[in-house]
Amino acid sequence: MKIRQITAAMACALVIAGEAATAACAAERWNGNMEGRNAESQNGNTEGPNVESWDENVEITAHRGDSAEAPENTIPAFEAAIESGADWIELDVGVTKDGVLVVLHDEDLKRVAGDSRKIGELTFEEVRRLDVGSSFGPDFRGVGIPSLEEVLDYCQGRVLLNIEIKYRKGQDLAFIPRLVDLICQREMLDQCMITSFNYGCLQMVKIFEPALKTGLISSRPIAQPEIYTSADNFVLSIELIEPDTVNRIHELGKEVIAWTVNDQYSVEKCRKARTDNIITDNPDNIIPD
Repeated sequence: MKIRQITAAMACALVIAGEAATAACAAERWNGNMEGRNAESQNGNTEGPNVESWDENVEITAHRGDSAEAPENTIPAFEAAIESGADWIELDVGVTKDGVLVVLHDEDLKRVAGDSRKIGELTFEEVRRLDVGSSFGPDFRGVGIPSLEEVLDYCQGRVLLNIEIKYRKGQDLAFIPRLVDLICQREMLDQCMITSFNYGCLQMVKIFEPALKTGLISSRPIAQPEIYTSADNFVLSIELIEPDTVNRIHELGKEVIAWTVNDQYSVEKCRKARTDNIITDNPDNIIPD
């Protein structure tokens, strides 16, 4: 697939619509009784998940790779996730000054590399010289930020990928068709899903490649999931996971992915609600031996 042009007006309209949808989600209030934010806020239960109670049909997503075992969003973290038996890897995409798609969660590099500059202020060659492994542990000294192309090549045929678009206000959206094109060039449509908090970004993905799966991320109640036709699935924070919510989305023929599930309380909540997929920082604690 060749990268197709999108007018500035169309891109602006889609993102504004996406921001409006996000604002609408934030304004909605669920009529049900919301449970607490996490196990600690509810009952102090911080024990690891009881894997014996877990439904093996539920898919496991390693959050930024196996980020409990290696620096997040790096090749070692993705390697550890694959070795753990995770079905999916969740990762985040940023864009360098010279337009290279890289795998990074934050807008700046302070947390992972001790550098306060933003990813968009550095060229890819400058980014390559950064060490994001030493802060995790001496065994990972010299580990760098990978390009998305490297990650796609490394994971191709090995694990499914949940690729989150980190949209920043005012950002040039030309990276979205490039992202889609990288996936299509490798014939990885069946292996990837694009997710975002911004619904307009998902609409753009569908314009460029309708067959590429998408997921709308939300930490706020979604009263009308049926109106988000460009979202194939919903990625909901653990606070939103309730049987009625999940059933309603299932009735639309869509799946529910829960984030972030790291404790027994959250595991049990997802099991009772029958979520399809959970995102966790430590897949080894959830996947039975």
